[in-house]
Amino acid sequence: MVHSPPPTRLTHPLIRLASRPQKEQASIERLPDQSMVQIFSFLPTNQLCRCARVCRRWYNLAWDPRLWRTIRLTGETINVDRALKVLTRRLCQDTPNVCLMLETVTVSGCRRLTDRGLYTIAQCCPELRRLEVSGCYNISNEAVFDVVSLCPNLEHLDVSD
Repeated sequence: MVHSPPPTRLTHPLIRLASRPQKEQASIERLPDQSMVQIFSFLPTNQLCRCARVCRRWYNLAWDPRLWRTIRLTGETINVDRALKVLTRRLCQDTPNVCLMLETVTVSGCRRLTDRGLYTIAQCCPELRRLEVSGCYNISNEAVFDVVSLCPNLEHLDVSD
């Protein structure tokens, strides 16, 4: 006959917390919305988009305008033009065709960024302050000129590499 060890007396509060039955353990769903938004603020753009697909609550929290002051996209395989179109369309949902909260767009090493993607930014993001498109060589001077012309608040432009 196998016997389980006798229960030990737990005195430290953290040990007691860890020994709670499964149904009493804290769930991330119990966190207030503000705490969830704070956690989401540390995520990169692609992970934030993934969080939006978890459940309805996370969808609403992930699209909180405070989280979308910056868009960062990196990598050769990503279809940046499409990503920018989808993101700006969603961010412009409350203000038709204008993303008022978006201030920074960083796209690095994305060979699939073209003039079309830059034109999307130029049209939809008049409050843009920083644009970094380093390592993206499928864009023309005309597209860069469109951004400079249509984004009067632009303070920093990086088209290096």
